[in-house]
Amino acid sequence: MRLDRRLQIADWRLHDLRRTAATGMAELGVQPHIIEAVLNHVGGHKAGVAGIYNRARYEGEMRDALKKWADHLEALIVGPRKQPVPISLMERAFAVARGSKIVPEEDLANLARQLTPLKRA
Repeated sequence: MRLDRRLQIADWRLHDLRRTAATGMAELGVQPHIIEAVLNHVGGHKAGVAGIYNRARYEGEMRDALKKWADHLEALIVGPRKQPVPISLMERAFAVARGSKIVPEEDLANLARQLTPLKRA
C-alpha cells in the first residue's frame, strides 16, 4: 500500500476491485448475466426456478468478457495496441504479483490514477 500513499489514493479494499470490474465490463457492453457468472454470483438468471432449468456455464462468454476487460485495462496502462502483444495482461499481472518487473511502476501508477476502484457511496 506504499504506492497508494505515494499516489494519495483513498483507502480501498479488494472487494472494490470486483465492483470496479463488474461496472467496467457493464460499460463495455457485457451482459449482466455474464458479469454475474464472471463474479460467480448465483442470482438473477440463476436463482429460483430459472436456475433449476438454466445449467449453462457461459465459459466462452465469460472468457470474452474477461478478455474485453483485460484489453481495456491494458489500453489504460500502455495505450491501444498497434500489434498483438505476445504476453497477456493477466500473465503480466501474475508476474508482477510474484515480484517480477514486467510492468514498470510508472505504468501501474498511471493505471491507479485512471482506474480508481469504485467505492460504495
